[in-house]
Formats: sequence, C-alpha cells, structure tokens
Amino acid sequence: MRDYIGAMRAVWRCWQDRTPLEFESEHYTLNLMVPLFDLGPIDYPDIAVIGPNMTAMAGECADGIRLHLVVTTKYIDEEVLPNLARGAARAGRDVDEVEVCLKPLIGTAPD
Repeated sequence: MRDYIGAMRAVWRCWQDRTPLEFESEHYTLNLMVPLFDLGPIDYPDIAVIGPNMTAMAGECADGIRLHLVVTTKYIDEEVLPNLARGAARAGRDVDEVEVCLKPLIGTAPD
C-alpha cells in the first residue's frame, strides 16, 4: 500500500503540476503518461481505504482518508481512529495531520 500511495502521488503531481511522470519503487515503475489517460488537474485527488491495515498505512503516509459510505460511528471510534493513530505513531506523525473525510448516504422521505 505504501508503494501504491507513492505511485498515485506521482500520477497526481504529473496531472496537477504538468510535470513528467517519474516514479520507481519495489513494485511500480511509472514513466509514461499518454494524453488519453491524462486527466489534467483534478479538484480532489483522494484514495479511499477500508480495513485496519490500509487505515494504519494511511495514518503512516497519506494526507488523509476517505471512509466508506456506509460506516457507523462505533466503527469509526473503535476501528478507524485507533488504526489511523497506530499508523501515524509508526511513522512518528501526529494523527491530527491526517484528514478524515466521509460523504454519508442520506435517505429522506415524507414519512
């Protein structure tokens, strides 16, 4: 996941800053951005996470996380936040540096 986050950041830099794509790691070598795949600058370059290990990895090296649409406050309190803090501690980061985002589903009806 760490390599994936690095690779995606390289792609976003290519799009956002209009710089050549150059990224090499243990699992990825990215050095070509063809015009068909170049989205150009985007408003919200995010990666979503799910599960304890991906959440911890986000705490370790991501700017923030976008939670799944259907989560409970209990799950956030008992799973997401502790795992996010675990990853942040592993990297010597303050967990408050990691933005947590949720776009909930809201259903309304007259009755």
